Amino acid sequence: MPAAHPHAVGRAVRVRLTRDDVMYYTWVQALARPVLPFLLYSFVLLTFASILGLWPAGRAFALAALVPLLGYLLWVWLVGRGLWSKYPQLRAPRTYRFDEAGYTIQTPENTVKVRYDELSRLVSSRRALYLVRRDGSADILPRSALPEGLEGWLQAKVPETERSSFL
Repeated sequence: MPAAHPHAVGRAVRVRLTRDDVMYYTWVQALARPVLPFLLYSFVLLTFASILGLWPAGRAFALAALVPLLGYLLWVWLVGRGLWSKYPQLRAPRTYRFDEAGYTIQTPENTVKVRYDELSRLVSSRRALYLVRRDGSADILPRSALPEGLEGWLQAKVPETERSSFL
């Protein structure tokens, strides 16, 4: 195991999520699945095929791809808004403390200890780090709250790391 970064371990990371943080995470998760890029690229390619005269009927098929694309975009947006309104505990301030074995999440209601082997992956985007657990839940750590060196240290601790491809 790598040595702990002096700025990362033991230091309190205070997080208060906003609705935008939760919505952004929803979009990161949606774009990680092949459905949205497939529908978007299908629409664009079929439209170009029709415009360039390669396949005159392509525009009709492009519109057929547009309907599920718009439906999926609406569904992702509604899921993000639904999460924010359904789970008021997302608004609660929380404090994360990282150590060699795992991390502790302290909220006004309780304290939860998470071991690194309970995590399935670490997803990195421009705005935040997402510690995704094996049960599907995730901890959102906005980059503005992260101490120097924590991301690299977590990448060494979590079994799988990935970069968000679009966001």
